[in-house]
Amino acid sequence: MNVFWTQFDEIINSRGISNKEVYSAIGVPQPSFSRWQRNDELPPVNKVIEMAQFFNVSIDYLLLGKQVKNRTILPSAITTIAHKLTSLKPEQLEAVSLLVDGFIAKNQQLSKAAGA
Repeated sequence: MNVFWTQFDEIINSRGISNKEVYSAIGVPQPSFSRWQRNDELPPVNKVIEMAQFFNVSIDYLLLGKQVKNRTILPSAITTIAHKLTSLKPEQLEAVSLLVDGFIAKNQQLSKAAGA
């Protein structure tokens, strides 16, 4: 069993949550969820994010088995954006990345100008 499912089992056992509650909350059919648990398939990134939100833990905790310092749980707006990004083609993701980089650079310029 990998770290992810070890963490998963620890969380549901300590909180008294059933597998059905989890796969229903994240909108996954039971057969798909079972394939993930058997390691026949990996859960998609957006579903790992949704599970982390459902459990109110960080993705690092689920995937690595520990909280990584200076990391926070993704706010729902960021999770929504991440979910949308999973359907983009690589060239579209690159375009989004360039837009975000440009926005951050412009925001930093404006912050410096306001502080001067």
